[in-house]
Amino acid sequence: MSTEPVLPPAEPLPPPKPPLLRRIFVGKEGIRAGWSLLIFLLILAAIIVSIQAVIQKLHLMTLPKPGTEISCGIRDPQRVDSLRC
Repeated sequence: MSTEPVLPPAEPLPPPKPPLLRRIFVGKEGIRAGWSLLIFLLILAAIIVSIQAVIQKLHLMTLPKPGTEISCGIRDPQRVDSLRC
């Protein structure tokens, strides 16, 4: 027989705690709802800013200069009084 002492079976180790960032961003069912909404809004804002930059760069739309009167395109003076732009 062997002269080595027999050790009792070791207790299973508890699972390691997930890192702090994982606990903040990810729950039991995946990414947390608040972070999903924030990511969606950031992507939406980036798309809007990008489209505005492209429109401005390609001169597809010009803004009126300050102090310029904006016309509705109606040439009948009687109808202009009843309509406001």
